[in-house]
Amino acid sequence: MKQVAPLEPAPTPALAEADAASPEPSSISATPPVDEAEAAAWRRVDAMFSHVVRGANRSPVLEGLSDDAIEQLSPGVRRLSFQSGLLEFRPDARCERKPLRKGCRHEPVWGPGGGVYLDVRVHHQAHAAGFFDAVHALGPLTVEVRIFASDPALKSLLLREIRIFAGAAAEARPGCVDPVEQARAEIGGTADALDFEPAWTDVDLDDDGVLDLVLAYRNYGENVDHFFYRIRRGCPRLVGRINFWIVSGIGCRRDEGQKMCDLHVHQLMVHGDEQESVWRFDGKRYVEKDR
Repeated sequence: MKQVAPLEPAPTPALAEADAASPEPSSISATPPVDEAEAAAWRRVDAMFSHVVRGANRSPVLEGLSDDAIEQLSPGVRRLSFQSGLLEFRPDARCERKPLRKGCRHEPVWGPGGGVYLDVRVHHQAHAAGFFDAVHALGPLTVEVRIFASDPALKSLLLREIRIFAGAAAEARPGCVDPVEQARAEIGGTADALDFEPAWTDVDLDDDGVLDLVLAYRNYGENVDHFFYRIRRGCPRLVGRINFWIVSGIGCRRDEGQKMCDLHVHQLMVHGDEQESVWRFDGKRYVEKDR
């Protein structure tokens, strides 16, 4: 698929130009030594890329996103790059009167169905030229994120999930509490931020059209604690902690007139069978229903 690169204002080169004109530093010209911290960071990157790709069904503009979007540019440099529905980039009209449009970004022009431009680059503390929506330090690695999306909620969701995988604190608006900090407080505050990651599911607890957040704690493919957050006005609020088998998924079902859905989950038992439990929102938290 042909990439359409945003044209950045001078003197910052566009993304495609930066890739072609800016040589990678010598520190990554050969495979760097891999210690346990770096190996753990790359595993986190793998989980982050897999999560974004597997969650492509969350939005029509992500249709077609697959493992083909992930590539290794050189030893120690990995990238997830995808676009859909992007016609072109144009200079922001508000900047036309400024000399040389200095400091002005180019804005995307979307097709009739909207679109997305996603570029996530991970490497060894070496910055490429250009504008980034977020830059995270993940152990010895740097995660650079650039996202344009016709749906602001999708952009916010992707930025939030990538931030969680990178173990970075949220840049919460006033009055909002970082979801990882809420979960850490729930279990005593001793957990590392990198022990949490978004679960493999799209859940809208209150049927308001905004995807809510589910964090899994120490995902080993077994029964693990999951933290459920209701997103209201952009702020995540912890509304439940449920232990279940992450492989089994989550059922979100509601009766007519019911605002918050019931959660149906399964635990893996000792002998390999599964046991289902149903959780209902009591106005403050999810509590298990009597069998």
